[in-house]
Amino acid sequence: MAAASSVAPARHSCAKLSVPVEDPKAVAAGAGTVFVKATWLPSRFSLAVTDGAGAWVADASDHEVRLRAEQWDQPVTDYLALAERYLAFQQPDSTYSFHDAGKGNRRVSPFGSSRPIFILLCC
Repeated sequence: MAAASSVAPARHSCAKLSVPVEDPKAVAAGAGTVFVKATWLPSRFSLAVTDGAGAWVADASDHEVRLRAEQWDQPVTDYLALAERYLAFQQPDSTYSFHDAGKGNRRVSPFGSSRPIFILLCC
């Protein structure tokens, strides 16, 4: 008989998020959308994001997630639930930002919750 595992299985999500575009010509060319593929674990997560022209990843370790949760005075589980809520599905009352963070990196930032989530993505 196999022993039951106490580790929660990974959850996966794919989302299409609309982001504001400052250049109207870019909207006609298909800009203004990013796709987010995520893997959600009990104490960490990973993201792969593309805008169709480039791709970026974020692998948030247990330590990084714990530090970010502490910055917002939240338990890790609440921080992860909030991140998943806003990055696994386009939230209708939220605004998403996807902008340059320097050195080829990008930052995805969903706003609309009482606590913003900023995630640095590396190329």
